Amino acid sequence: MHTITPIIHPQLLSELPRFFGSLPSAMQELLHNSLRAGATRVDAVLSGDTFVLRDDGCGVSDPQILLRVAGSQWGEGMNDPARLGGKAILNPEWVRTVTYRSGDWQFSVTPTQFQQAQLVDVQPNPAHPVWGLEVQIDLLPGLAEQVAAAWRSARGYAHIPVTLNDEVIPRTKPGGQMFELTGATLYLEPMSSPQSRRELVVVREHFEIAAPTLKSAVRARGSLLAAAMIERRVHVQPTLILHSDSAVQPRLPDRSDLLPGVDTDMLIDEINATLDGTMRALFQRALPSIGEPQLSTHDVHRAASELAQHGPFQHYLSDLGYRLSVNSQPDSACLALDWNNDYSVEHSNVLHLLKGHEVRGTLTELLLNHLRLAFPAMPVGILSTQLYSRIPQADSGVPTLRSEHTAARGFWPLAVSEGDSRPLAALCDEIIIQDQAVPVGIDDGTDGPLLLLAGTPDRAEAYVRAHLEAVGGLLLATVHESAELSAFSLTEDHTEVSAKEAGEALLAVLIDTFYPERKAARKHADALKEQGHILERLTQDLQQLSVAFPDVNGLTRSLLEQLPQLEERRATEHHELITTHRLD
Repeated sequence: MHTITPIIHPQLLSELPRFFGSLPSAMQELLHNSLRAGATRVDAVLSGDTFVLRDDGCGVSDPQILLRVAGSQWGEGMNDPARLGGKAILNPEWVRTVTYRSGDWQFSVTPTQFQQAQLVDVQPNPAHPVWGLEVQIDLLPGLAEQVAAAWRSARGYAHIPVTLNDEVIPRTKPGGQMFELTGATLYLEPMSSPQSRRELVVVREHFEIAAPTLKSAVRARGSLLAAAMIERRVHVQPTLILHSDSAVQPRLPDRSDLLPGVDTDMLIDEINATLDGTMRALFQRALPSIGEPQLSTHDVHRAASELAQHGPFQHYLSDLGYRLSVNSQPDSACLALDWNNDYSVEHSNVLHLLKGHEVRGTLTELLLNHLRLAFPAMPVGILSTQLYSRIPQADSGVPTLRSEHTAARGFWPLAVSEGDSRPLAALCDEIIIQDQAVPVGIDDGTDGPLLLLAGTPDRAEAYVRAHLEAVGGLLLATVHESAELSAFSLTEDHTEVSAKEAGEALLAVLIDTFYPERKAARKHADALKEQGHILERLTQDLQQLSVAFPDVNGLTRSLLEQLPQLEERRATEHHELITTHRLD
């Protein structure tokens, strides 16, 4: 028999409370030591208040090693000073005595002996030699269930069998797609829901470590897409397994973090590149049409919702060059009251991939979509927005619409303030958009947008008649963009104004402005139309009087016989006015 003495480095004395840690971490350190000793199997038996661990590792030839904690090389740069963790079980809150057996010797030590560096007797054990190492822990009463749970939770990722009372405890095993990095393997495992996953899991020497510095650096230095991959909303569990030969070193004394350095920086960059590329692949699978000239906003929203990644998805599409564009023709425009009792113009949108032939503007898209039917070379209109936000982006790199017009004659005065008005529409000699003469345009001037018509009044009238709803829709968009709906007379008696109604109103004002005689004729035609209503009501009234007062049937019958002649004269005169002055 001989004695040994616990040797504790002076610097560790101040670290003892943190060194002991929790019961699960102490169990993990016991298993960790067996793995370091090359064990191919670790068995544990829990009976009453006694927990016994046995491994088939290389064992311990010198028992003094088990009570030596740290040495002269203590410091930040030391990888694993004297195997600190194995003694973490000597916590007076859990343990009465710990007995170690290996080869033909054994010794028992109490937490008090360990902390006060008291002599410990080493006994021979030739009758029952132990191959490997056996650790018997005599627990304080009432801790058996906690120890069993701690041993199960400490199982870790090691490939060797680990048991408790002959029951094999399954190892934690990462799954999913595997990526080999420098000194590490990154697993990205699909999860059924984001609630079942955790943030980036880091594993070193078969066990998870907190690695806060590494995780923080991955977030700080990665792209938006890479950062999204380690958020819990994504249905993918990332797990990083550090290889045994990894040059990335742990931070001492508890090895729960990793030291910064060139090798760590290289690993962080590789992690981010893998996460970024994987997120892009996820987006591509969720929306296979990515890369096509146009994407449906409905499909984009659906794919982003499935991945719970609206922000990163929008960022990715914007990065590829997609910009939001109106897909509607102007004849689909309609002024209507929204849920907030405000007027709005609704359009269907698409995401358009920039190809170098686009212009920016929030009003011009409807105009360009209309003109492109007759002028295919017209550019695509792109909203000056970042996808779904309507906030203009000055750095979008998309030019504004280039247009000019000559000799504008304004009409349809729009009251913008008390005693002040401006024309809502104008007739121009010529309208040029992107070097192309066109029949209709928009002037986004200092006084607000104007609807422009080109050519003579006859030519403008013919164009409006031929494209009544399209021009009416452009008018509605112009009024809406000017934010002066309260001064737009059509909305006073309407809660909704269609493109056709707006086109008809524009046509009437155009005729009244440039054809005074037609204006008078229209007034007369309107009066004749009202007279037709009067004759219709009079016929109905006389018929009712004839029934109510049979004694005056002769008088009412005489009047009723004359009414068709009056109606014929009225209808003929009305038709001649409409035809002669083109009022239809």
